[in-house]
Amino acid sequence: MSRRRTLDTRKKVALLVSAAAVAGGGAFVMASTSNAAQPQPQRTLSAADSAVCQGLATALKREGVRVGRKRVERLMRQAGLAGISPRRGKGFTRRDPDTDPAPDLVQRDFTADQPNRLRVTDLTMVTTLEGPLWLSAIRDAFSRRVVAWETSARADAELVLTSLEYALASREVAPGELIHHADHGAGYTSVKLTTRLVRAGVQASMGSVGDSFDNVLAENPWMLIKTECIRGRVFATRAEANLTLFEYIDGPCCPIG
Repeated sequence: MSRRRTLDTRKKVALLVSAAAVAGGGAFVMASTSNAAQPQPQRTLSAADSAVCQGLATALKREGVRVGRKRVERLMRQAGLAGISPRRGKGFTRRDPDTDPAPDLVQRDFTADQPNRLRVTDLTMVTTLEGPLWLSAIRDAFSRRVVAWETSARADAELVLTSLEYALASREVAPGELIHHADHGAGYTSVKLTTRLVRAGVQASMGSVGDSFDNVLAENPWMLIKTECIRGRVFATRAEANLTLFEYIDGPCCPIG
Protein backbone atom coordinates (compact mmCIF):
# COMPACT_ATOMS: atom_id res chain seq x y z
CA MET A 1 0.00 0.00 0.00
CA SER A 2 1.47 3.36 -1.06
CA ARG A 3 2.04 6.27 1.31
CA ARG A 4 -0.74 8.24 -0.39
CA ARG A 5 -3.14 5.30 -0.04
CA THR A 6 -2.19 4.98 3.64
CA LEU A 7 -2.94 8.63 4.28
CA ASP A 8 -6.27 8.28 2.47
CA THR A 9 -7.07 5.27 4.64
CA ARG A 10 -6.34 7.18 7.84
CA LYS A 11 -8.60 10.02 6.76
CA LYS A 12 -11.39 7.57 6.02
CA VAL A 13 -10.93 5.83 9.35
CA ALA A 14 -11.22 9.16 11.17
CA LEU A 15 -14.37 10.06 9.26
CA LEU A 16 -15.94 6.65 9.73
CA VAL A 17 -15.25 6.62 13.47
CA SER A 18 -17.06 9.93 13.70
CA ALA A 19 -19.91 8.74 11.48
CA ALA A 20 -20.34 5.34 13.18
CA ALA A 21 -22.81 6.63 15.75
CA VAL A 22 -24.92 8.26 13.06
CA ALA A 23 -24.88 5.65 10.34
CA GLY A 24 -25.28 2.65 12.57
CA GLY A 25 -26.72 4.07 15.77
CA GLY A 26 -23.67 2.88 17.71
CA ALA A 27 -22.33 4.23 20.95
CA PHE A 28 -18.96 5.48 19.71
CA VAL A 29 -17.86 8.67 17.97
CA MET A 30 -14.56 10.32 17.21
CA ALA A 31 -12.68 11.77 20.14
CA SER A 32 -9.24 13.16 19.46
CA THR A 33 -7.30 12.50 22.60
CA SER A 34 -3.96 13.90 21.44
CA ASN A 35 -2.05 15.33 18.51
CA ALA A 36 -2.11 12.80 15.68
CA ALA A 37 1.32 13.99 14.53
CA GLN A 38 2.96 12.83 17.77
CA PRO A 39 3.91 9.19 18.46
CA GLN A 40 1.19 7.49 20.46
CA PRO A 41 1.80 5.02 23.29
CA GLN A 42 0.38 1.54 22.81
CA ARG A 43 -2.89 0.98 24.61
CA THR A 44 -5.29 -1.90 24.78
CA LEU A 45 -8.62 -1.31 23.09
CA SER A 46 -11.73 -2.48 24.87
CA ALA A 47 -13.99 -5.18 23.48
CA ALA A 48 -16.46 -2.45 22.50
CA ASP A 49 -13.71 -0.55 20.65
CA SER A 50 -12.72 -3.74 18.83
CA ALA A 51 -16.30 -4.27 17.72
CA VAL A 52 -16.40 -0.72 16.37
CA CYS A 53 -13.10 -1.29 14.55
CA GLN A 54 -14.52 -4.39 12.88
CA GLY A 55 -17.55 -2.40 11.74
CA LEU A 56 -15.32 0.36 10.40
CA ALA A 57 -13.16 -2.15 8.54
CA THR A 58 -16.27 -3.54 6.88
CA ALA A 59 -17.44 -0.04 5.97
CA LEU A 60 -14.01 0.81 4.54
CA LYS A 61 -14.13 -2.29 2.35
CA ARG A 62 -17.42 -1.05 0.93
CA GLU A 63 -15.57 2.19 0.09
CA GLY A 64 -12.94 0.20 -1.82
CA VAL A 65 -10.23 0.27 0.86
CA ARG A 66 -8.96 -3.21 1.72
CA VAL A 67 -8.18 -3.04 5.41
CA GLY A 68 -8.59 -5.36 8.39
CA ARG A 69 -9.77 -4.78 11.95
CA LYS A 70 -6.25 -4.83 13.41
CA ARG A 71 -5.09 -2.18 10.97
CA VAL A 72 -8.05 0.03 11.90
CA GLU A 73 -7.14 -0.44 15.57
CA ARG A 74 -3.54 0.57 14.89
CA LEU A 75 -4.59 3.62 12.89
CA MET A 76 -6.92 4.66 15.70
CA ARG A 77 -4.06 4.41 18.18
CA GLN A 78 -1.73 6.38 15.91
CA ALA A 79 -4.34 9.09 15.36
CA GLY A 80 -5.18 9.30 19.08
CA LEU A 81 -8.79 8.23 18.56
CA ALA A 82 -10.94 6.54 21.16
CA GLY A 83 -14.58 5.61 21.57
CA ILE A 84 -16.75 7.65 23.89
CA SER A 85 -20.25 6.85 25.08
CA PRO A 86 -23.06 9.33 24.46
CA ARG A 87 -25.39 10.31 27.26
CA ARG A 88 -29.01 9.36 27.02
CA GLY A 89 -31.35 12.31 27.28
CA LYS A 90 -35.04 12.48 27.93
CA GLY A 91 -37.50 12.73 25.08
CA PHE A 92 -39.15 16.02 24.20
CA THR A 93 -42.07 14.87 22.04
CA ARG A 94 -45.38 16.35 23.15
CA ARG A 95 -48.30 15.10 21.10
CA ASP A 96 -51.38 17.23 20.42
CA PRO A 97 -54.34 14.91 21.16
CA ASP A 98 -56.68 17.00 19.01
CA THR A 99 -54.82 16.37 15.74
CA ASP A 100 -54.81 13.41 13.39
CA PRO A 101 -51.28 12.15 12.68
CA ALA A 102 -50.08 11.35 9.19
CA PRO A 103 -49.65 7.67 8.25
CA ASP A 104 -46.29 5.96 8.63
CA LEU A 105 -45.02 5.76 5.04
CA VAL A 106 -41.50 4.72 6.10
CA GLN A 107 -42.04 1.71 8.39
CA ARG A 108 -38.46 2.04 9.73
CA ASP A 109 -36.98 1.67 6.23
CA PHE A 110 -34.70 4.72 6.21
CA THR A 111 -33.22 4.08 2.77
CA ALA A 112 -33.55 5.95 -0.51
CA ASP A 113 -32.18 5.23 -3.96
CA GLN A 114 -31.49 8.90 -4.67
CA PRO A 115 -31.57 12.31 -2.96
CA ASN A 116 -34.80 14.16 -2.20
CA ARG A 117 -36.92 11.04 -1.86
CA LEU A 118 -37.01 10.72 1.93
CA ARG A 119 -36.18 13.30 4.57
CA VAL A 120 -36.46 12.89 8.31
CA THR A 121 -36.75 15.63 10.89
CA ASP A 122 -36.62 16.07 14.63
CA LEU A 123 -35.77 18.67 17.25
CA THR A 124 -33.76 18.72 20.45
CA MET A 125 -32.89 21.16 23.23
CA VAL A 126 -29.56 22.77 24.03
CA THR A 127 -29.26 24.19 27.54
CA THR A 128 -27.93 27.74 28.03
CA LEU A 129 -27.83 30.06 31.05
CA GLU A 130 -30.26 32.32 29.18
CA GLY A 131 -32.76 29.52 28.73
CA PRO A 132 -33.33 26.59 26.36
CA LEU A 133 -32.31 26.79 22.72
CA TRP A 134 -34.27 24.46 20.47
CA LEU A 135 -32.61 22.96 17.42
CA SER A 136 -34.60 21.61 14.48
CA ALA A 137 -32.88 19.72 11.67
CA ILE A 138 -33.90 17.94 8.47
CA ARG A 139 -31.77 15.09 7.14
CA ASP A 140 -31.77 13.42 3.74
CA ALA A 141 -31.99 9.62 3.92
CA PHE A 142 -29.85 9.09 0.82
CA SER A 143 -26.87 11.34 1.59
CA ARG A 144 -27.28 11.13 5.40
CA ARG A 145 -26.55 14.86 5.44
CA VAL A 146 -28.41 17.64 7.22
CA VAL A 147 -30.01 19.69 4.44
CA ALA A 148 -31.44 22.38 6.72
CA TRP A 149 -31.48 23.38 10.38
CA GLU A 150 -32.75 26.23 12.50
CA THR A 151 -32.81 27.27 16.16
CA SER A 152 -35.30 29.13 18.31
CA ALA A 153 -36.09 29.92 21.93
CA ARG A 154 -39.39 28.05 21.47
CA ALA A 155 -40.19 24.57 20.21
CA ASP A 156 -43.19 25.53 18.14
CA ALA A 157 -44.62 25.26 14.65
CA GLU A 158 -42.68 28.32 13.48
CA LEU A 159 -39.37 26.59 14.21
CA VAL A 160 -40.15 23.42 12.26
CA LEU A 161 -41.78 25.43 9.48
CA THR A 162 -38.69 27.63 9.09
CA SER A 163 -36.39 24.63 8.86
CA LEU A 164 -38.74 23.12 6.26
CA GLU A 165 -38.63 26.32 4.19
CA TYR A 166 -34.83 26.26 4.25
CA ALA A 167 -34.84 22.61 3.16
CA LEU A 168 -37.24 23.27 0.29
CA ALA A 169 -35.20 26.26 -0.86
CA SER A 170 -31.85 24.47 -0.68
CA ARG A 171 -32.82 21.46 -2.79
CA GLU A 172 -35.16 21.24 -5.77
CA VAL A 173 -37.98 18.84 -4.98
CA ALA A 174 -40.38 17.43 -7.54
CA PRO A 175 -44.02 17.37 -6.36
CA GLY A 176 -45.17 13.97 -5.12
CA GLU A 177 -41.67 12.44 -4.87
CA LEU A 178 -40.54 13.46 -1.39
CA ILE A 179 -41.62 11.99 1.96
CA HIS A 180 -41.18 14.18 5.05
CA HIS A 181 -41.00 11.89 8.11
CA ALA A 182 -41.33 13.16 11.69
CA ASP A 183 -42.54 12.16 15.14
CA HIS A 184 -45.84 13.16 16.73
CA GLY A 185 -44.64 16.44 18.22
CA ALA A 186 -47.19 19.24 18.18
CA GLY A 187 -45.09 21.28 15.76
CA TYR A 188 -45.17 18.52 13.16
CA THR A 189 -48.93 18.04 13.37
CA SER A 190 -49.69 21.77 13.19
CA VAL A 191 -51.97 23.14 10.50
CA LYS A 192 -49.23 25.50 9.30
CA LEU A 193 -46.76 22.71 8.62
CA THR A 194 -49.21 20.24 7.11
CA THR A 195 -50.61 22.96 4.82
CA ARG A 196 -47.13 23.92 3.65
CA LEU A 197 -46.30 20.27 2.92
CA VAL A 198 -49.44 19.91 0.82
CA ARG A 199 -48.66 23.10 -1.12
CA ALA A 200 -45.13 21.83 -1.83
CA GLY A 201 -46.37 18.42 -2.95
CA VAL A 202 -44.54 16.68 -0.10
CA GLN A 203 -46.00 13.58 1.56
CA ALA A 204 -46.20 13.76 5.35
CA SER A 205 -45.26 10.67 7.35
CA MET A 206 -45.14 9.95 11.08
CA GLY A 207 -43.90 7.04 13.16
CA SER A 208 -45.61 5.57 16.20
CA VAL A 209 -45.77 7.28 19.59
CA GLY A 210 -43.02 6.69 22.14
CA ASP A 211 -40.79 4.60 19.86
CA SER A 212 -37.46 6.22 18.98
CA PHE A 213 -36.72 3.55 16.36
CA ASP A 214 -39.52 4.96 14.21
CA ASN A 215 -37.46 8.13 13.66
CA VAL A 216 -33.97 6.92 14.52
CA LEU A 217 -32.28 8.45 11.46
CA ALA A 218 -33.39 11.92 12.56
CA GLU A 219 -32.54 11.40 16.24
CA ASN A 220 -29.05 9.92 15.85
CA PRO A 221 -27.40 13.24 14.85
CA TRP A 222 -28.31 14.66 18.26
CA MET A 223 -26.07 12.03 19.85
CA LEU A 224 -23.15 13.10 17.68
CA ILE A 225 -23.72 16.84 18.05
CA LYS A 226 -24.12 16.73 21.81
CA THR A 227 -21.13 14.43 22.30
CA GLU A 228 -18.68 16.21 20.02
CA CYS A 229 -19.94 19.79 20.10
CA ILE A 230 -21.87 20.47 23.31
CA ARG A 231 -20.78 18.12 26.11
CA GLY A 232 -18.75 19.84 28.82
CA ARG A 233 -19.55 23.36 27.61
CA VAL A 234 -21.59 26.01 29.38
CA PHE A 235 -23.25 28.54 27.06
CA ALA A 236 -24.01 31.93 28.59
CA THR A 237 -26.47 32.89 25.86
CA ARG A 238 -28.51 31.30 23.11
CA ALA A 239 -26.49 33.28 20.57
CA GLU A 240 -23.27 31.68 21.82
CA ALA A 241 -24.77 28.20 21.53
CA ASN A 242 -26.15 28.99 18.07
CA LEU A 243 -22.73 30.12 16.86
CA THR A 244 -21.13 26.93 18.17
CA LEU A 245 -23.75 24.83 16.36
CA PHE A 246 -23.18 26.78 13.16
CA GLU A 247 -19.40 26.27 13.31
CA TYR A 248 -19.88 22.56 13.90
CA ILE A 249 -22.79 21.59 11.61
CA ASP A 250 -21.74 23.80 8.70
CA GLY A 251 -18.04 23.23 9.32
CA PRO A 252 -15.83 21.28 6.90
CA CYS A 253 -15.26 18.32 9.22
CA CYS A 254 -18.81 17.61 10.32
CA PRO A 255 -19.85 14.14 9.05
CA ILE A 256 -23.52 15.10 8.83
CA GLY A 257 -23.37 18.72 7.67
